[in-house]
Formats: sequence, C-alpha cells, structure tokens
Amino acid sequence: MRLVSAELLARIPVPKAAKAAAIQLLCDVFASAFDVVAPKLRRIETAANGSPDTAHAGIQRPDLWAFRTFSAACMDAALESHAFSAQCIGRLYEHAFSLGTKVRRVLNPRPSELPVLVHLFYALIEIDVVCFPSGELVFNRCYFSGGYTPAQCAFMSAFDSGFVGGLHGGGRLEFSARITQGAPCCRACLVEREVL
Repeated sequence: MRLVSAELLARIPVPKAAKAAAIQLLCDVFASAFDVVAPKLRRIETAANGSPDTAHAGIQRPDLWAFRTFSAACMDAALESHAFSAQCIGRLYEHAFSLGTKVRRVLNPRPSELPVLVHLFYALIEIDVVCFPSGELVFNRCYFSGGYTPAQCAFMSAFDSGFVGGLHGGGRLEFSARITQGAPCCRACLVEREVL
C-alpha cells in the first residue's frame, strides 16, 4: 500500500525555477564533496535556449545534462583512486545528509509527509520514486540511468542515501537493485544508521 499516489503527485505543477534550483543544489553538494567549483547552470540554460549553434541545442533539460556531465566527471576522477573514492563517497553522503536535514528543519514535515517530500524532490530532477510504508523506495524511472555507468550510479547512491537519511532524521539507503545494472527499477530500503 502506497502512502502517496504517484498519479496524484504527477499532477502537481512544478515551476521551472524550482527545477533549476534543485539541480543547482545538487551541483553545489557535489562541488563541496569533491572540493571543486560548481558550474553555474543558468549560463548553460541560456546558451541552450538562445542559440542553435551551441553544443547543448536540442537538449530538453540542459540543466540535468550539465549536472550529469559534471557529476560523472567528478565520480570518474574519484574512482581512479580507491582511497580518494571512499573519501568522496563519505563526504557526498555527509553533504547530502546535511541538505536533507536542512529541508526537514525548514519544512518540519510530519512523518506521513516524508514520502511526498522525497517524491517531489526527485521529480524535480526527473526521477520517479515511490515510497512505501515499509521504508522501501522504488525508483521506476531515472534521467541519469541513461548516462551513468554502473560504478557512477553506485557512487551517486551516497547522495540518495544521505539526502533521504537526513530528511528522515537518520538512517541510510541500502540498494538491492539498480537500473544501470540491468534491473527494471532501482530498489532501496531505508535502514538505521550504524553507530560507531
């Protein structure tokens, strides 16, 4: 049984500015985790909409394309070194957890509203996620699955785990299936954070 109907949520109009803000937040979280400068997506959007001669012409969501390109480059650089990769995964989780915590503090949602917030945030970045009362999340469609490698997707899971954990006030996601590994959807379960 779903807490929130995906069909109902799909009918909620989302302003373009909210989508752009969500992508810029993702870029900023990645930049902090990888200690690099985040791209300014407004310039990419303007170029894509203003000139048919740009490299971005014809891309429906140039902001998502830019984030996917930026994040893939960050992850590829980190994946070259196991130690650096582990460090970046940890920082990505921490920065995403902080973002989720800030959203929770600002909105102060009731527990029953958390699935709606998760769905709405991911809808901003073209990911269709359904949250179940059991703590399971099913990602049915993901814009990034067409451009990320399985290793990049697994790396990106640190963001998902941190953001959802922060939004819920603790915990992390354990993924059991990923689209980039041939599954029809990504599946994850929210579990308690380990105490060290």
